[in-house]
Amino acid sequence: FRDALLVRYGITPPDLPKRCDGCDANFTLQHALSCKKGGLVIFRHNEIRDELTYLLGKALTPSAIRDEPLIQICHNANGANGTPDKSDSENTVRKEQDRGDIFARGIWRNGYGCIIGVRATDTDQPTHCKRDPDSVILSQEKEKKKKYLEPCLEQHRHFTPFVVSTGGLLKVAKHPHLLNDSHKSWPQDGKDHIRRFVDICEHARLSIAVIRATHLRLRGSRTPAHKMSSKFPFWEDGAGVALFER
Repeated sequence: FRDALLVRYGITPPDLPKRCDGCDANFTLQHALSCKKGGLVIFRHNEIRDELTYLLGKALTPSAIRDEPLIQICHNANGANGTPDKSDSENTVRKEQDRGDIFARGIWRNGYGCIIGVRATDTDQPTHCKRDPDSVILSQEKEKKKKYLEPCLEQHRHFTPFVVSTGGLLKVAKHPHLLNDSHKSWPQDGKDHIRRFVDICEHARLSIAVIRATHLRLRGSRTPAHKMSSKFPFWEDGAGVALFER
């Protein structure tokens, strides 16, 4: 909590190491949040994705949620004369490798699928520090929409970007379908309770997930596992080897 509070106000937390154990660079706050060594960037992304997946499973049903959906372009890969166009084929292969982070059915409209793209950004980076954090998040949402919205619409699916800051700042889109249609039998007071509950879950749990991942970026180890220990254990007398034979 102390690290998250200091990061939110742009203050370097105390007792940080002098050098990065991943790339041996000066260990500043900006470097800790951007260093790609050790896989902590992916861990931060997956921490937010997994928490969002859990909340969507509670709001909808677990069977309506899928992980890493493909984003494919549906078009004819042949050229004007009916022969395969090389550049178009390469572009198709590249597009077929694009993936979203979460697929959820029934967020914006009953029965329709939605692909969600997750991104965590450091709003205090030199390229962003002079801009309002909300505008940074909004611009990155537009960037994701520009890349993935049209391919998703070709598949008759919605696309929703989910961008958060490393300090826990959220700009979460509300889901009116979940609030209005899923609880028609509830009285008005009950709907107000549901709205407050959704707000608490979205902001509190997701903010904690972002803070937890950011804390690991500051305090976690970037040393690769293969440099820390052997892949398989070894015994001088061979005791315990039978455990690996089953």
